[in-house]
Amino acid sequence: MHIHRSNQALWVKIELAFNAVAALASIIFTGFLLYDYIKLENDEYHHHQNLPPPNIGKSGWTNRIRIVVFSQIMQSIFYLLSLYWAHRYGLN
Repeated sequence: MHIHRSNQALWVKIELAFNAVAALASIIFTGFLLYDYIKLENDEYHHHQNLPPPNIGKSGWTNRIRIVVFSQIMQSIFYLLSLYWAHRYGLN
């Protein structure tokens, strides 16, 4: 996509703002998931017993949280890399 030079600064600012907000949201969500994972490791998983599927137990919830934490960490990394790229090189 070609962006006219007069509008490029605006689009770079929009790109930077979106990447910053998305990276921050991903990092915050990762923090919540890590807190939940720590609670699960300390045998405090009763708040998960009524959520579907109800009978997967502690190991099932631990595995699910590990997968989502990993994907959130990767998502945060990619948003931060995109933020760095847009800050350093613009939209080119």
